[in-house]
Amino acid sequence: TMDGKSLPLAEDEQKIKYGKVEFVATPGAYKNGIAEKSYNALIEVKGQKFASTVKYNVIAPTVKITSGALSKLYINCGNEMNVEVPGLGTNFVPGYSAADAEIIKSDKIGQITVIPKSKAKVKLAVSNSGNPIETVTFDVRTAPAPQVIVTAAGKEMNSKDGVPRSQLGQLKISAKADEDFANTVPKDAEFRIRKGRVYLRKGTALGTPVEFTGESLNLGAFMQSAKPGDVLSFELESVTRRTFKGENEPVVLTTSIKYISIPIAN
Repeated sequence: TMDGKSLPLAEDEQKIKYGKVEFVATPGAYKNGIAEKSYNALIEVKGQKFASTVKYNVIAPTVKITSGALSKLYINCGNEMNVEVPGLGTNFVPGYSAADAEIIKSDKIGQITVIPKSKAKVKLAVSNSGNPIETVTFDVRTAPAPQVIVTAAGKEMNSKDGVPRSQLGQLKISAKADEDFANTVPKDAEFRIRKGRVYLRKGTALGTPVEFTGESLNLGAFMQSAKPGDVLSFELESVTRRTFKGENEPVVLTTSIKYISIPIAN
């Protein structure tokens, strides 16, 4: 018996019977990653009992996480990561839980997507066959604002060089994701400019704006009246980010994003 419970019998090559001990090790009071434990073994032969205390050590399994997000996750984004417990190898039957995040499992063991639902720290509890192993804590950050870009014939325009008057009918405006953000959560890094307006400013006077509801701008109406030194003043009203789940999330428009000015060059 083991701790009073009968053990199944087996035989070795010499036909000697023995009690077969097999059990799932449970956590203990770890010290330097090791928990000292024991069980009581008892063999009874022809009415005579032989007792022994069998000592063993349990090594604390550690969780290894591979993720582009490292120690920080992006809120409302699909943060993909690979969770391993090297000490368990193929015996790893993972379970996950986190109070402030949604967890999506993939078909491959250990690969999950974590979607934080608030700015609270995400505490990812990892278990094996229902037995707790470790809780890994992640900070949560918001998605960085995109960079707004105005182009003509594929070339980026800027406030220094300005826009040639002849290219006013070719202008497009778009939102480009931060490079680090795009590399970390590529499925969440698609930004779209939905609505805005652009003025032709002459000195301090603003003319009648041209409204736009996408990335293509039709500023042909400005071509005749525009002169070098005039300024195109863009005012964005709506920018969205397409999330991992295919939802369009509004982007908070700070002053640096909402207002852009580019002069007329010639």
